[in-house]
Amino acid sequence: MKALILHSDDLGFSLEGNSRIFQAMEEGLLSSASIMVNMPGSRQALEKAAGVKGRFGLHLNLTEGFPLAEKSEVPDLIKSSSQFRGPLQLALLVSRSGRNLSLRRQWRREMELQFQKALDHGVLLSHVNGHHYIETFPFLREDVLDICSRYAIRNIRVACDPTPINVFLRHASRLKTVWALWIRHNAVNLKNEAITRGFRFPEISLGVGLAGRINAELLDFWLRRYVATGQGRVEIIFHIAAPEASVLMKRLPFKFSDPESESAALRYLLLRKNELR
Repeated sequence: MKALILHSDDLGFSLEGNSRIFQAMEEGLLSSASIMVNMPGSRQALEKAAGVKGRFGLHLNLTEGFPLAEKSEVPDLIKSSSQFRGPLQLALLVSRSGRNLSLRRQWRREMELQFQKALDHGVLLSHVNGHHYIETFPFLREDVLDICSRYAIRNIRVACDPTPINVFLRHASRLKTVWALWIRHNAVNLKNEAITRGFRFPEISLGVGLAGRINAELLDFWLRRYVATGQGRVEIIFHIAAPEASVLMKRLPFKFSDPESESAALRYLLLRKNELR
C-alpha cells in the first residue's frame, strides 16, 4: 500500500461530499484528501481534519465559490457576483496577464489567506494541490511553490499523468479533453521547477482530467501498467465529493461526471487489495 496513494480532492466542497470522503477514509478506501477552505462544507472538513497527521492537504482554490479576501483585494479574480470567474477564465487571464504584478499580488493574497485558515483550524497540512490543477498554470505555479516553501510544505502534486492518449480519450468527457491535455502539458514545467527547488511528489499521478470518470476498466489498466511494475509511488486522484450533475448535464448523450461511479471504483480497488500490497 505504501506505493499507492488513493486520494480525493474537494473535501469541503459540500456537506454531502464530506460525508462521502470521510466514510471512504473510515473504510480504508482513501489514503488522503485535500481541503477547500472557502466552500459550504469547509468548516466541517477543517474541524474533522484538525490534528490528524499525514492525511490532509490544502486544495488551493481560485476558480470556484467566494474568495476569502475582500472584493477590493482581488478585483480581477472575481465576477460581478463576487465569486471566482471559473477555471477557463482564470487560465485565459493568467496566459494573457500572468506577468502583471497587480494580478499576482491578488492571487498571492488569496492563497495566503487559504493557508492561514487551514492552519488556524489546527490542520496539519501534509501536502498542497490546486482545484482545477491551478498549480500547473503558467506564472501561478511559481507563486504556489513560493508560498509552499514559506509554510514549509514540501509535498505537492505534479499532474504529469502518463495515461496513454488513446486510453484517456476512451474514458474522458469530451468537454474536458483539450483542458486536460493543456494541464498535462503545463505539469511538465511544474515538475521541472519542483525538482529544481527540492519538492517531493509521487512519481506518477493518475486521473488528471478524469474527474467523475474513473471506473474498474481504468483501474485495472493502471494497476497492471504502473502499480504492478513498481514504478515508484503512484497517486490516483478521485473526486468523490463532486456535486451531482445538473439537469442540463443529465440530458447530454454521455456522462459528464459521476461521483457515485468513482465511489464504486474505490470499492472495487478494495476487492483487489492483494495487488496493492
